[in-house]
Amino acid sequence: MPFQEQTIVDVRREMIEAVRSGVTIAQVARDFGVSRPTVYEWVSRWDPEDESSLADRSHARHTQAEKTPRRIEQLLLADRKRWGFGSKKILQRLRDKHPTLIWPHRSTVDAMFERAGLVENRRGPRKAEKVTPFQRRYPAHEPGELWTADFKGQFRLGNGRYCYPLTVADQVSRFVILAHGLPDVSLEPAWRLIERALRQHGLPKAFHTDNGSPFGHGNSRLSTMSVRLMKLDIEPVFSRPGKPQDNGTHERMHRTLKEFATIPPGHGFAAQQKKLDKFRRMFNHERPHEALQMRRPATLFTGGKRPFPRRPPVIEYEPSLELRRQSTRLDQMGRQCDLHFARPRRRMDRYQAPRLRHA
Repeated sequence: MPFQEQTIVDVRREMIEAVRSGVTIAQVARDFGVSRPTVYEWVSRWDPEDESSLADRSHARHTQAEKTPRRIEQLLLADRKRWGFGSKKILQRLRDKHPTLIWPHRSTVDAMFERAGLVENRRGPRKAEKVTPFQRRYPAHEPGELWTADFKGQFRLGNGRYCYPLTVADQVSRFVILAHGLPDVSLEPAWRLIERALRQHGLPKAFHTDNGSPFGHGNSRLSTMSVRLMKLDIEPVFSRPGKPQDNGTHERMHRTLKEFATIPPGHGFAAQQKKLDKFRRMFNHERPHEALQMRRPATLFTGGKRPFPRRPPVIEYEPSLELRRQSTRLDQMGRQCDLHFARPRRRMDRYQAPRLRHA
């Protein structure tokens, strides 16, 4: 048997019928869970010939003492239609013309014009054009060709401090190269760990990250880390803004890391690092992966494609480009830095990456 729907009007009608059948007001109030004045109110409102007598009435005020008089509104709308001026200028014109009248506030006039359809919707602010010199996807086919990196979402340790695990993995073999807890997401500590991993395992061809700090940098995406990777002849690759699925294998690894190494968290950074190291050993050497036909990442990962250079490479640009000192600004740590950009002497059809010459 289906449930029978009942509205508030039906409940009030039952209450009226109970009173008419001889039940006392006090008993009806107890049965329906309302006060006796409420019962008296609905008994007095009830009209057997008007079905809407038991419905809720509007709570709006019957009178509006501060409503703009009709004459004032007509003058304002007429002046707006004739001249098309803004509310500030129209109010000044009408005050000069009718100094004895009391005129409403400027915001009231703006709302009046909008209700009358006399305000055109202005275009929103122009979005800055994003310069994306790096492709957003890099199709890797061999282990060591593409590395992915990201910060696992922060969590609180047992001592109350926040931990931001930095993770680096090989995209093809799923091998977790680095999992280290940091107290923040600043550039230098993260780069020291990444550089150590590059020295230990070799250089990939591309490095995939999101657009957050310290990997990306605003619209140009030429962050300090991107420049350092380019100097090592590593192509920075970025996910689309707000699209974590572009780095889906890394995000899936983070879910396993969260289940294995953060619940419960360690008391401090040393204890948490032991949990992260244990996770790496499990993920790389013990856990079979369905995407790898149930093989383990350690059996596939062979390191990067090139060794880390002994000396920093020298950047060489195309002859059509010239190096200019742009300006002195502050970096994310508040230090002064000179920004150098290679600008074309003539118009270039597409972005040209610098050539690297290793000493």
